[in-house]
Amino acid sequence: MAAWYIPNNDAEKAIILIHGRNASKQNAISGTFPKLAAEICFAGLAVLMVDLRAHGESDGNLYMWGEHEWHAIRDLGASRIGHAVNIMGDSALIDFMREKGIGIEANLTSNVHTNTVPSYQAHPLKKQLDLGLLATINTDDLGISPVTLRYEFEVAAPKAGLNADDTRKAQENALKIAFLSEKERAFLQDKMQLC
Repeated sequence: MAAWYIPNNDAEKAIILIHGRNASKQNAISGTFPKLAAEICFAGLAVLMVDLRAHGESDGNLYMWGEHEWHAIRDLGASRIGHAVNIMGDSALIDFMREKGIGIEANLTSNVHTNTVPSYQAHPLKKQLDLGLLATINTDDLGISPVTLRYEFEVAAPKAGLNADDTRKAQENALKIAFLSEKERAFLQDKMQLC
């Protein structure tokens, strides 16, 4: 993360200034953020100005806070969340989804085609799998992304940094969250053991 620290040798305390969404330490509050920092420093405090992840001079991927996902789970009783690219900014939501077994229907190519993520490499699916979430690999509306599930596994998944163990885990997760009877799930589980 990129930041500016404005020291004040007389200060015993510092204030941290954080910009809003799609802004940075240079341009927040219509470009007056640096002026505000100077005024705070002159008033007797040190100032730390931070560029949040994927803003200003900070690298990384833009993650949101999962507000809509919380609503779907808590208020609507969702047991699976489509796309779920916005959950990565909320560790409490990630923990809740892992504990409750809430599935993720990830759509790699669709999320790239719709600019939900800037690239396959920036997609959070690999991290979601590494965190033990029940993430799966899916296709989306053919009008948006005319690809097959084979394409998602053979082309998109490797571009997103997934290896064979990751894609196998995604398949196992898909079986866990599928809307199936226990008999159907057991039958498919036996088939997967043969592969």
